[in-house]
Amino acid sequence: MEIRPGEGIGPFRFGLTEPDLVRALGPPDKRYRTDSGVERLQYFGQRVEFAIEPENGDRFGWVEVRDPAATLFGRTVVGETAAEVVPRVSEALGEEPEREDLGSLETYFFPRGWVELQVRFGRVEAVNFGVRYNEADEPQWPGAEPEVARDRPRD
Repeated sequence: MEIRPGEGIGPFRFGLTEPDLVRALGPPDKRYRTDSGVERLQYFGQRVEFAIEPENGDRFGWVEVRDPAATLFGRTVVGETAAEVVPRVSEALGEEPEREDLGSLETYFFPRGWVELQVRFGRVEAVNFGVRYNEADEPQWPGAEPEVARDRPRD
């Protein structure tokens, strides 16, 4: 599946409801709720986790991708070296990432693109990304009029 920052993954666009996703993919292999009330739907075969966010009208607004076959800007990312992927993603998004070292995990977060790369042992383990927000802190669902995105805390 193609990772499309600000839009979604494959045919699944940000803004879909949980029933929309379940209709298309079937029941998730695992479902759980975070401390902040976000419903998470895991699909093991696709190695994808969808977040259904109550603060956004119970719509799909964040996704975690661990599928080595998934592509970002036309190239695979998961399993590739961070040394190769980070500059490529930085160039494609037109911004430098904020790097955080958490011991065994490093993250590279691109705030305007709303994309995070998780890295362990020097290789990308996951690509996490979500719907972008405007200055009024409103989600910019795909297909809506584009507005200037701003930084917003992650879940």
